[in-house]
Amino acid sequence: MHCVMFRKYIKISLEMTLLTFAFGIFLWLGTQLSFAQDNSNYPKISNGKKVRSFYDLSQIRNPDPSEANQIRIAVIDREFAPDSNSTDHGKFFKGQLPSSAVYKNFEISNGASLPGNHGTVMAQIVWEMFSKNEYGPKLFLLKTSSHYRSLDSAVDFAIKNNVKIILHSHNHLFGSNFNGVGVYDNILKKARNAGIIWVNSVGNEQKTVFSQPVLVNASNEKLFVNLPDSGDSLKFRVLPLKDESQKNQVRIVLSWNDFPTNPSESAHTDLDLRIYNQNTHEYFKIQNRAQVEGILDIDTNEPLRPSSLAKEEFTAELEPGDYSISVMNRSQNFTNESLLQIVVSSAFKGSVFFIQPQFTDRVLYPADSQDVIAVGDKNTSFGTTTDVRRKPDLVVGFSQIELSDANSKVLGSTEGSSNSAAIFAGILGRFLLEKPELSLEDLKLVLNTMQKTDPAKDLVPGGIPIWTTPSVKELNSILAK
Repeated sequence: MHCVMFRKYIKISLEMTLLTFAFGIFLWLGTQLSFAQDNSNYPKISNGKKVRSFYDLSQIRNPDPSEANQIRIAVIDREFAPDSNSTDHGKFFKGQLPSSAVYKNFEISNGASLPGNHGTVMAQIVWEMFSKNEYGPKLFLLKTSSHYRSLDSAVDFAIKNNVKIILHSHNHLFGSNFNGVGVYDNILKKARNAGIIWVNSVGNEQKTVFSQPVLVNASNEKLFVNLPDSGDSLKFRVLPLKDESQKNQVRIVLSWNDFPTNPSESAHTDLDLRIYNQNTHEYFKIQNRAQVEGILDIDTNEPLRPSSLAKEEFTAELEPGDYSISVMNRSQNFTNESLLQIVVSSAFKGSVFFIQPQFTDRVLYPADSQDVIAVGDKNTSFGTTTDVRRKPDLVVGFSQIELSDANSKVLGSTEGSSNSAAIFAGILGRFLLEKPELSLEDLKLVLNTMQKTDPAKDLVPGGIPIWTTPSVKELNSILAK
């Protein structure tokens, strides 16, 4: 089955230097199972040999006993199975993870914790790229929550343990200034300065992301921002679900480029969100926040609850039909450089989307950062940043992972940006055996030599590099120029 899951989140607070983010996260999620005190029912990757063959990994050697644990890769995720504090994940998942694998929990109590096995499967994919070699890589499975300090602590742990690659398969619905800079900027730069190559999935948000400058018609009484659909609105559609007994909880997030990189600082501008139900011809009641002191509710004239973050959001169970989004400029202090972003999302992939399909030119954060390598495949997100960088940084040609049980019964298969990032992180780890000092800059030089995707099809100027595994000799030749 193909499944891209949206997970619930919690409220956001900003308390001095501790920034709690509860992002909507789009993840590949493997088959969910209940676990006993062994791994007999845990899903196993059954097509690892096929994946390795596709990428011609036989030309890159595997670690030998003298190189045991030299290649160190951290898988940072919010879902690991079993969900426990045991550090003996390698022993528990005998045959599915290297025996040296370490699990460590960096959750913060007031951050959102998710059940599931996404991170564990990502680690499995990385190990499959090493042909399940017991001498490498050394895997660190680091569980985080939605708290800023949680990710920061996990990265500090990775640096302390000489990790060379971080695999992070999360993308967030807000937190970016659309130029690769955002709320995690200090964390990303700290990892890069420590020589870590950060591999991030690019996401699977086709037709669900819209971005444009904050433009306002001065004659408009309520200062509605100019949006492309009629009545200064942006229309989206909710489709019926196959199972009519299920409810479709839709999340809409409005954000704008006023996120400080210092979590102790606050936004200085204010937008409000309005959602109109075209089925009932009514506006939804939305609890907008005041990013700027003194902003009142547009309808009741009552004071709004304060917020330090440049975002508004709305979540509700929506019936099938068409809806429209409007945005109001409340602080009236935006500039020509001000940009907004609107994202619609649902746990049911493809059930909610903007009606006009051209609104798909933005990659979410932190995949848009210049400090990460964003990875996707032919079906994942494509876009450019405001500082004119192409994203993702590369696409892989094959990301399908097949899962089976202990009796080799097929449980399903999946593909997408999380798989793509995990595959590439494993390939990159293999290269580190030959080029231990390989840097992010070196990697970008290699990518520039590769064939590009069709820019007309992907709407990305110049196209995106398509990964083709070079031989060690070819790699040395590229880096010698």
